[in-house]
Amino acid sequence: MIKQITEKIIGCFYKVYNKMGYGFLESVYEKCLLIELWKAGLKSEYQKQIIVNFEGTVKMLTSLQVK
Repeated sequence: MIKQITEKIIGCFYKVYNKMGYGFLESVYEKCLLIELWKAGLKSEYQKQIIVNFEGTVKMLTSLQVK
């Protein structure tokens, strides 16, 4: 199951890259990838917030803030 999902995700990435080429901002590719993931039937969310607990400090982060 995980292998099939991984293959779908990678396939979506290549579809976006092959259609868009290179040179755009990351945000452009991110939005295009989200569309391809939806078309592939994969549940996906844009900039999902996550809670991180690091050494007793809890923070709410968006994916852009995670480094």
